[in-house]
Amino acid sequence: MPLLSEVKVEENQLVGTIPAAYGTMKLRRFQVELNNLVGTIPETFRNITPYLTQLHLADNDFEGNLSAVAAGHLTTVTVYNNPKLCGMVPATVRYAKNYNPAGTRLGQPC
Repeated sequence: MPLLSEVKVEENQLVGTIPAAYGTMKLRRFQVELNNLVGTIPETFRNITPYLTQLHLADNDFEGNLSAVAAGHLTTVTVYNNPKLCGMVPATVRYAKNYNPAGTRLGQPC
């Protein structure tokens, strides 16, 4: 799957964590809204920040901070309704289209 450029699996009742292997691909879009995913954003996502432009995580149960995508060039981000997301909000996230921290602890210490 090294040529995979989009993951779009919203509203599929997926459970579990994000596989770290996604951070080895040149993903432009990662869209997993409205599932039952948990855990942190894998540190391997630092590898895809040069490519990733859309990150859709809303309505899951992710935790921790968004530092793995801090160096990116995101144009669209959804993170709302992830009550365990916390910490500093990277500028690339804060100024992206559709950023809304409602239902998170982003901007508060973890």
